[in-house]
Amino acid sequence: MATIAEFTDPRLVAIYDTMNPYSADAQPGFYSQLAAEVGAASIVDLGCGTGLITCELARQGYQLIGVDPAPAMLDIARRRCSDRVRWIDGDASRLGTPNAGLAIMTGHVAQFFITDASWHAALTSLAAALRPGGRLAFESRNPGAREWEDWSRDARWSADDPNAGRVETWTEVHDVRDGIITCTGHYAFAATGAELVSPTKLRFRTERELTQSLADAGFAVEREYGDWDRRPVGPTTRELIVVAATADVERRRTAAMVEVAPIDPAHPHARYCISEYFSELDRRFDTGFDPARSIPANEEELRLPAGLLVVATLRGEPIGSGALKFHDNEPAEIKRMWVAESARGLGLGRRILRELEEHAAKHGARPFDSKRTRLWSKRSASIDPRATARSPLSTMSLTRTTGSKSRSATERQSEVMRPLSGPARPAVAAPTRAAASSPSGPRRPSARRSCRFRFGPRRTHRPACAFRLAGGP
Repeated sequence: MATIAEFTDPRLVAIYDTMNPYSADAQPGFYSQLAAEVGAASIVDLGCGTGLITCELARQGYQLIGVDPAPAMLDIARRRCSDRVRWIDGDASRLGTPNAGLAIMTGHVAQFFITDASWHAALTSLAAALRPGGRLAFESRNPGAREWEDWSRDARWSADDPNAGRVETWTEVHDVRDGIITCTGHYAFAATGAELVSPTKLRFRTERELTQSLADAGFAVEREYGDWDRRPVGPTTRELIVVAATADVERRRTAAMVEVAPIDPAHPHARYCISEYFSELDRRFDTGFDPARSIPANEEELRLPAGLLVVATLRGEPIGSGALKFHDNEPAEIKRMWVAESARGLGLGRRILRELEEHAAKHGARPFDSKRTRLWSKRSASIDPRATARSPLSTMSLTRTTGSKSRSATERQSEVMRPLSGPARPAVAAPTRAAASSPSGPRRPSARRSCRFRFGPRRTHRPACAFRLAGGP
């Protein structure tokens, strides 16, 4: 931006505000309202230019950081206001970590980042400058509107500057290629007859490109608008106005929208989840997976009083499942645990397990003997619950193992979950503290996927026995 004459030539900088006016109900009003909505106390304005919006927000009581690589533009900004604003001469890399609540890029600043590398660097610097829960907002012209097709000398217009007099301006387009517009801005001064030019390039990113680039920098798009009146984005709306949140905030918001509830196993959502469960198992085994060779759990066995199935939904779409099989005085089995790839990282696996635990207790699963719990934990490797949350499938065995009668992992795999041929790929799990300190080192987890569940005396939100990983990828 610092090499563009519009921002560096003193004669063009002096008339910048005259030739680039803001309507009060457009950018200034939008960003002011947004700052109030997100509860920002401090705001970063990247590419602040002459500080029109920066100073307006400062007058409203916000703490501002104005950043611009053009010293001539910042000189005007500093003269406009100084209270509650820290001015930075440079680019986003000089921001540091001010813990701001909101970062903005106004005046289509986003389009001056031509290369993907420079755009990514700016976004990652802004992400670092925001507090947890901070937002980023900016606008970019919608390439679907093809605004550049109206840029020509025939579309020239003029304005009266208080010092330079009447100035006529227009934009001449030279090249349109790969989303980059090469053009020249013309400025004709009536008083002197001089004509100044400002060659530049602008990047027109699509909605999809903006969304992906934000995700790559740690943001998730929260809202999008097609114009300053907050109308939805359409194929030819003028603007792509984006409000993005740090990905962690968006993840928590998404997780809060997930609903987990019992459902009849014949329901389409239930059948979809079970189908996806087996499909993923088939992908994860080198030679495929045959459901007929696993411990059965048909629809009748997953319907009360024999069993129970829960499905997690997000915006009405199924994204996860888990089931129980009841066995009178025996432990209940956990079956058909699956989480959609798009929903991983939301803590959904832990949530489904808690739901199953509560239902098992409600239907009379008997508590587990605490002495045998201790014996189990000594004889088995356990899973860090965080590892469980990241696993897409049910990979736990919650059954007791006592004495020397416990079978080997190989025997259990042969009985419970044999692939068509060849062994399952071994899993990796965090060892228990006891296993880690064992002279022989941590034990490998078993390859069992069928889960049995016994409850400790307190029936807390985590099982009293250890988790045993069972042959994940």
